[in-house]
Amino acid sequence: MQVLVFYYSKGGNTRKLAERIGEGIESVSGVKALLKSTQEVTKEDFLNSAGMIAGSPVYFGAMAWDLKRIFDEYVGIRKKMENKVGAAFSTSGDASGGKETTMI
Repeated sequence: MQVLVFYYSKGGNTRKLAERIGEGIESVSGVKALLKSTQEVTKEDFLNSAGMIAGSPVYFGAMAWDLKRIFDEYVGIRKKMENKVGAAFSTSGDASGGKETTMI
């Protein structure tokens, strides 16, 4: 089984967290993590994965535009994504910083 971890990272912190999440995924027997930046991820990555985890830094309480662009561009495959598991993570320079609203 494959889990896609896709993320936008300007300064590298979100990428580092994505890598740690990938390590956690791969610690489960029979599960492979596929890490892709928003510049690398494809529709096929979504379709070939049993689950997806999206990551973004916080920008004024919202996700990075580049991550939002992926969701907007891939809306056409949403029916094929039914019954797949999804999750989100975010990073910020502040203890709260709007991470909770970024993941909504």
